Amino acid sequence: VDLPAPDTVEGRSLAPVVRGEAEAARDSLFFAYTDVQRAVRDRRFKLIEYAAGDGRVTQLFDLEADPWETANLACAPEMEPELVRLRCELAAWQRRVDDPMAGEFEA
Repeated sequence: VDLPAPDTVEGRSLAPVVRGEAEAARDSLFFAYTDVQRAVRDRRFKLIEYAAGDGRVTQLFDLEADPWETANLACAPEMEPELVRLRCELAAWQRRVDDPMAGEFEA
């Protein structure tokens, strides 16, 4: 049944995914936990940024190779392009949603 969504509803319909018309409803997922953590995940990678006192802690996981998130790749030089890409994506999302922590995790 196709029912119109009220104007107050934010988000995207999952109906095309459920009907098999689309593989996914979005390219990336974003996560926030109070003023402590922000994260972004795409089909392959997951970036988690934690506020830690005066600094930050960064975790980067390759979910295809490491679905249990046991190997933090944030310090691996070959992962720098993915780290930069995901940080930019996270920062853009934070600006779009007026996140009060926007800018906290930018490189």
